[in-house]
Amino acid sequence: MISDTILLLVLLPALLIAWKDANARWLMMTLLGIQIIDMSMYQVAITWVHHYYLWCLALNLLFIIVVLGRKQWAGAAYSCSKLPFFKEVILKYNLTTLECALILMYMCSGVVCALVWVEVQLYSFKVITTPYLYHYVFTVAQSVIHTLEILAVASYITRLRDQLNNGALYGNH
Repeated sequence: MISDTILLLVLLPALLIAWKDANARWLMMTLLGIQIIDMSMYQVAITWVHHYYLWCLALNLLFIIVVLGRKQWAGAAYSCSKLPFFKEVILKYNLTTLECALILMYMCSGVVCALVWVEVQLYSFKVITTPYLYHYVFTVAQSVIHTLEILAVASYITRLRDQLNNGALYGNH
């Protein structure tokens, strides 16, 4: 989808802007990693026809797990690598407004994917005659959610850039 490419194009400069802040950098790195998985698997997943929506649901769950567990993932990475970056992430970790918004978006997207998957199954077994969610909701809902995700990341990184430029991050006024 075009929105995946746009998100990738937003995340790359966002990672560069966030580089000075360990918490923001780790968030952008995790989002970028999952986005790359998403884009890499798209051509395969789309061939699953009826079960493509399960893939989308699983991907949304992966996003939620990774975003919610960023501190724990950093702890595991620090245990393995002893890199100071991961120690800094653990010490300076805070749940951001962006993460809360993203989790809400991924939950909404996951619900839509689950409902469409059920509907497609019902349609394929001829239980229903028209898959309304598939035809009229899925694409629009996913486009809106992806657009909001892009805007949320852009807004977050713009505020972070301003805070870094003003020295306001971590109370350094």
